[in-house]
Amino acid sequence: MSYSPSISVVIPAFNAERFLAAAVDSIQRQEHQQTEIIIVDDGSTDRTLTIAQGLGGIRFLTQANAGSGAARNAGIALARGELLAFLDADDLWTQDKLAQQLTVLKRRPEIDLVGGKVEQFFDPGYSAPPGASPPPTAEAYCAGSALIRRGAFDRVGGFRTDLKVGEYLDWHSRAFSCGLGMLALPHVVLRRRIHGSNSVLRHRGEYSNYLSVLRSHLARKRQAA
Repeated sequence: MSYSPSISVVIPAFNAERFLAAAVDSIQRQEHQQTEIIIVDDGSTDRTLTIAQGLGGIRFLTQANAGSGAARNAGIALARGELLAFLDADDLWTQDKLAQQLTVLKRRPEIDLVGGKVEQFFDPGYSAPPGASPPPTAEAYCAGSALIRRGAFDRVGGFRTDLKVGEYLDWHSRAFSCGLGMLALPHVVLRRRIHGSNSVLRHRGEYSNYLSVLRSHLARKRQAA
């Protein structure tokens, strides 16, 4: 029996005019075609919205700048797919990402979320420090690498909107506490672009958000014990 579920991909986009078209192209190049793409313009001040309007086969909405968590939640509210996926507007999926992950979900109904490895690369326009090289390829807890059954996502709930960074790490921790079945492929499924204006760099002053995520995680573990 064939397995061809509908997939909703949510792209939060803030001042992403340079990268948005390439991100969408990496989704549309997937072998799996039952995919809706929802771009959420998170209060951009550049041509992000104009570019989104000019792309074919996508849905888009706008909101005042509220961060990636709120943007993803807004996109999820519109999503109609049986599965959910995410992609930051400056990143790229590998060409066989969905094919590999769908194979897992078809064969293993107990798995709710499939991730994989992440490869980071310097954008050609980025002036990297002398001698610097991208971090090594590794498994990473980031939204862009995951494919999630919609029902399982709803059991966990949406992303925290009070965090500038670490909102997916928090969601993943809650998913673990809810008992979601998770599996990480040993292959690269996401290419993360380093360009000097990444959200982690823009919000350097918000690294205390990670402490908030850690405290919440430890509190859940103590409660479970």
